[in-house]
Amino acid sequence: MNDGLYGFPAPRVEDDPQLPPSWRHCLLFTNKVPLTNNLRTPPNVYHLGVACWGRGGRAESVQGHGGGGAGFCFIVLDTRPGELLPEMIFEKNGDTRFGSLMIAGAGKDANPNRPGVGGQAQLFIDNAYGMIASGGRGGKGGVKKLPSSNNHLVSGGGGGAAGSFYGEGGNGGNVVDSIFMNENTICATSASGGGFGGDGVDSGPGGAAPGGSGVYHSALSRTLSQGGKPPKIWKRDSGIPMWGLGGGGGGGTCSAGGLGRLKSSHETLSSGAQGGSGINGRGGMGAKSTCPAHDGISYPGEDKHGFLALANLRLSGGGGGGGNEDFKNGGHGGPGAGGGGACASDPENQAGGGRGGTGGIGGGGGGAAMGINKIELMSFRGGGSLFGGGGGGSVSAIESKPGVCMLGGGGQGGFLGKPVEASPGCIILYW
Repeated sequence: MNDGLYGFPAPRVEDDPQLPPSWRHCLLFTNKVPLTNNLRTPPNVYHLGVACWGRGGRAESVQGHGGGGAGFCFIVLDTRPGELLPEMIFEKNGDTRFGSLMIAGAGKDANPNRPGVGGQAQLFIDNAYGMIASGGRGGKGGVKKLPSSNNHLVSGGGGGAAGSFYGEGGNGGNVVDSIFMNENTICATSASGGGFGGDGVDSGPGGAAPGGSGVYHSALSRTLSQGGKPPKIWKRDSGIPMWGLGGGGGGGTCSAGGLGRLKSSHETLSSGAQGGSGINGRGGMGAKSTCPAHDGISYPGEDKHGFLALANLRLSGGGGGGGNEDFKNGGHGGPGAGGGGACASDPENQAGGGRGGTGGIGGGGGGAAMGINKIELMSFRGGGSLFGGGGGGSVSAIESKPGVCMLGGGGQGGFLGKPVEASPGCIILYW
């Protein structure tokens, strides 16, 4: 592959640097960025890390099934300054190739019969530092016909996360018995998106949506990266003056999100759930009667860029807090953490609901929640992900938008409406 050093001096063998203890620089390429050919190794670089992600899977917009996460692969090239690099290829089917050395497959789109399955990856060379990881599957959605209407209400399953340095992507959560209807009340919650390791959380019979999942720390239990689950109670209780429920907090890097709780006459119990803590970050507080849900926090670390923290396995932020009846939206997750889940209103008093919080790099989006009467039609969007995590499902009685991953192959959360673009694949060079 090397057709000349192009002005860079050739090193002596004894001066060749060893593999760096951590990556200090990175460069991102997508199908939107030109000049993916004729690229050359930067000066003074002798080991180049190459990470590939395929495109994320699209969600299905009738039954609300989530899309699958993309496959991931990584190698370390022995190279020299000025060396010509293989061509970067972003195929129309969503696969991402780095020359003839490796391929990261796209996450599969969902269809009315099933959620999308995760994409695969493959290496075509032997490489001491080579890695492959498949994406997670999307979650199942749910749909019910609205009373005295031709309209339907869709509760979306979560999107699957892409594979990553942390291993296989987490699966999207499923919609489980989470659409409730009677003559005066229509309530529903969606499921949350998967993270880099942790599965998204299933929705359940309660007015609070689950929080998205975060990354998986290999030294700890995989379940510790999951978002908080919703309460297991749906109907009004005579001892509870208001019907509001606290949304589940997003899972942090190494700590599960808090559980949603019923609102009671005690203000301390009217809070949304606490977001899970990170190794180097604090989970956001849940919403209270006086303030909205807080975002998860990541304390300053030695990685100046989130993509460096990803490759160095130092994503460590806290999860977003969950919403409550007063402030219904979930908080956003820090790097490596999921977004908080939303909360529904009591439709007999104040119809409405909230959107799920956005997951940080590698974190899944939180689920959405809706409480309406049979006259009103509303839509609430599931939380997205900044990179690689699955989107949370949306709750829709009219055309809506899915919870989407901005980049890095996370699957879309289920929704009702017209198809939209999936999360683009990418290649990141490290040195």
